[in-house]
Order: sequence, then C-alpha cells, then structure tokens
Amino acid sequence: MKSIILGSTGSVGRHLVQFMLSSPKYQTIILPVTHTVPEWNTISPEKKEKMKIIEIQNLDFLSYPSAQLMQYFGNERINSLFNCLGDEYSNMQNLMQDEKIYTMKSIDFCERMNIDHFSMISTSSSSPNSNSLYQSIKWQIEDEALRSRIRYVDIYKPYQLDGRDNVGFSEKFYNFICCCFSGTHVFELAKAMVVSDVLIYNSFASGEQGQLTGGYKRQLNPDQIYYLAANEKNPN
Repeated sequence: MKSIILGSTGSVGRHLVQFMLSSPKYQTIILPVTHTVPEWNTISPEKKEKMKIIEIQNLDFLSYPSAQLMQYFGNERINSLFNCLGDEYSNMQNLMQDEKIYTMKSIDFCERMNIDHFSMISTSSSSPNSNSLYQSIKWQIEDEALRSRIRYVDIYKPYQLDGRDNVGFSEKFYNFICCCFSGTHVFELAKAMVVSDVLIYNSFASGEQGQLTGGYKRQLNPDQIYYLAANEKNPN
C-alpha cells in the first residue's frame, strides 16, 4: 500500500505515521511537510525506508496538473490519502486556509489521481445552519467529500479530540460547552483510520470488494470510531 498523509506532523498525523510504519501492509508513506518532527530521527532504518518525506512550502502542489503530480510522486500508484489538517487553530484565518481551501484541493487531488480512499477529520457539531463559522466550514468540507467521485470516503466526527499538543481558542470554547461528552483520543482516532484503510485494501486484495458494496461514503460518530479502534485487530 502507498498512502499520503497531509498534516503528518500534527497530533493525529504523528500517530498515523507510527501505525503505518509498524504495519507490513504499507510499503510507502508519502509525507509532504514544511518541517519534520524530532521523533522521526529515532525511527529505525528499516522503518524509515518506508517514509518518503517531501519538503514543501505549502500545499499548493495539490493543484498541480495531473501529469506533473505523477512525476512529483515518482509515478507511484497511491491507494489512500489521509487529511489530518487542522490539528490546531489560532484564528479563523488558519481554519479558512487549511480546512476549506486545502481540504477542497485534496479532494480534487484524489479524484484526479484516482485514489480509492479518502479520510478526513471533522466534528460532530458540523452544520449548514450553524451561526458558528467553524461548524459551517466543517459542514461545507464534508458536503464536498460526500459529493466527490472518490470511491471510499471516511469522515471522522468526534465530539472532541483528547491528547493533542495544542488547541486553538475556537476549539477550546467548543470543548468547554461540550464537556459532558466524552472525547476521542488522537491515538484511538489514528488507529481507527488505519484499520479502515487496511480493511478496504484487504477487500481488494482478496477479490471481495462486493462486501463493501463497491464503494461507500460514510460519516463515523464517536461510537463507530471507538468500535473500529477497539474491536479490530491491530492494523497489520
């Protein structure tokens, strides 16, 4: 399997990298980053061979022409893309840039590159009728993903995420008013995302794609996220 992680240096993305490096299913993990993280320096050489780190200034490469993208990624067939952008926000401008613009571009990127599986993180409170810019933008992104031509779409919708390094003011406020709901830990979310990806790949490898009805677009609530993480075997 060959996969791209956007936001691989964030709280969820870093766990994704560790899960994928430990799984024999993944041959190549493509990591477009503006910077690396210290923990990557301690990864064993054999695992590090899986990592294809691409240094970038921003995510504008997502809009490159398809032929240029093929060269950019070494003409490799990419199975899945994990969008983990938006780990933290200091203001709404960051939300608009990373979430709305770049996530929309990543959806288009998947369509043009014929990537079978797209995963993204949203929130349980997303709504088209919300007065909150944060919640309405999240809904707009979900709607774009659900209407896309991507074969498999997973939208993860936790009440809140626990275990993150930094949280912006908007999400701190939302977490405060939703404190009665239990949060989903970033470790648990990352595991669920990898488990789902491996299950899809295994269905293709075994010729049993029909069990997944030839494709799906789904929104996973916290209970469904927990079920994937807790009741499936380790993603290998």
